[in-house]
Amino acid sequence: MEYMVTIRLAVGLRHHIEGEEEIRVEADGFIHIIESLRIKKDEIGIVLLNNVPVNAKERQELHLLDEDIVDIYPIFGGG
Repeated sequence: MEYMVTIRLAVGLRHHIEGEEEIRVEADGFIHIIESLRIKKDEIGIVLLNNVPVNAKERQELHLLDEDIVDIYPIFGGG
């Protein structure tokens, strides 16, 4: 079953959604979202589900519910 969720991408990833800050999509899992948006796993740094961090291992099995909000941030570099 797929649910309507809000996906918010940080600036470094917005090119995947034509520069928009957020989109609403039908999805049942996190992997479905990143595959449909063509986001490579190695581009992803931080993921929040309803403002709660989700580690890389949990993302593989992350199922979404109606009205969930997923924030995706790129890997940050620096020095």
